[in-house]
Amino acid sequence: MAAAVPGTGLFATLWRHSGTDGEVPAWLVWAALDCPSGHAGLPQLAADEAIVLGRLAVEIRHRVPSGVDHQIVVRAFGREGRRIGAEAAVVDATGTNLAVATSVWVTIPR
Repeated sequence: MAAAVPGTGLFATLWRHSGTDGEVPAWLVWAALDCPSGHAGLPQLAADEAIVLGRLAVEIRHRVPSGVDHQIVVRAFGREGRRIGAEAAVVDATGTNLAVATSVWVTIPR
């Protein structure tokens, strides 16, 4: 679960794929960016709202190695009506963005 980074507007979590093939499959990179990007939108919700993923676009820029720690960093970039936008990245120990994502979350009544 991504947690708020105090004073930044960012959320972050550590992530490690424990596979032994040396590289994280693309579908797992997409999955790793999905849920954390939703956490950035949670502070923008009213008490009677929940969110569901409306759209996710991912660009894998570099090979994502398995068996090492990565950081997933996310931020919301605004709410328009029922839509909340977020950006996310898988970052390695050197600070390189290995994969980036843009997502749109849609609010629904609870």
